[in-house]
Amino acid sequence: MELRKINTNDIEAQWTYTTELPTDENGLTNPYNGVSFEEYKEKVLPTLISYEHPVNMPDWFVPETYYYLWDGDCLIGEFRIRHHLTEALRNGAGHIGYSISKKYRGKGYGTAGLKLTLDIARKIVPENEIYLRVNKDNIASQKVMINNGGYRVGEDEDHYFMRIPKVEFKKITEFPRGTLYDILVDAYSYDERNRQIWDANWKETDDFFYDNPEIADKYGLVTCLAGEAIGFVTWDPRNRPEYVEIGHNGIRENISARDMGDYSLKRLYAGSESMKD
Repeated sequence: MELRKINTNDIEAQWTYTTELPTDENGLTNPYNGVSFEEYKEKVLPTLISYEHPVNMPDWFVPETYYYLWDGDCLIGEFRIRHHLTEALRNGAGHIGYSISKKYRGKGYGTAGLKLTLDIARKIVPENEIYLRVNKDNIASQKVMINNGGYRVGEDEDHYFMRIPKVEFKKITEFPRGTLYDILVDAYSYDERNRQIWDANWKETDDFFYDNPEIADKYGLVTCLAGEAIGFVTWDPRNRPEYVEIGHNGIRENISARDMGDYSLKRLYAGSESMKD
């Protein structure tokens, strides 16, 4: 299974999908329903491709990239990524819109396709979370978003507004020994004295957690962006419920300005709350 960016090689399958997609289904609009192959080839396809790098478009227009989900030789669905938010998108459709062909629904393709789309979107969008909107009566799509880490943040009369964290949190043991040490060295590289003072302690910390994997995975997490380990945080729960002591933590220097450290600490707090007796 794979996502392919809209292209000229798959023109016939893309045209078939586009021309059969309803004009408006579950909030996803398609002005090209019923369009002829010739019109799709000459006008529609070049237009959709151009949306990724728009030229001479209004100021409010947001770059958008179309992708298609394929399983072998079968085109399964369409996924659209809007590269950033305007105020209208922030309070509306968000970053991603998608559809699955009716004959392939209920087979897990929505969840799989959104996961692949999120992997791409996390590298594109500048916001710390991926914004989505779903109709209240579209239970299947709500499950797709929840399966991919989505949670509800609001609603209006017809829709739920969902968010999916741009960063992911994984177990320390999913990464090789030395990962925590490497992050600490990078995170505090702005002043070479930090390493001179703390280098031995950082190595001891890395060894401790990798020598005690049961502790590592219960009292630590690694922050990931687009699959890369960009930070980590650990905590000592022995003084609960009075307080939880934060241990070593850090975010790689080239990432730290994006508020990822704050986001990771909020996740730590949520995790420590869930461990209360």
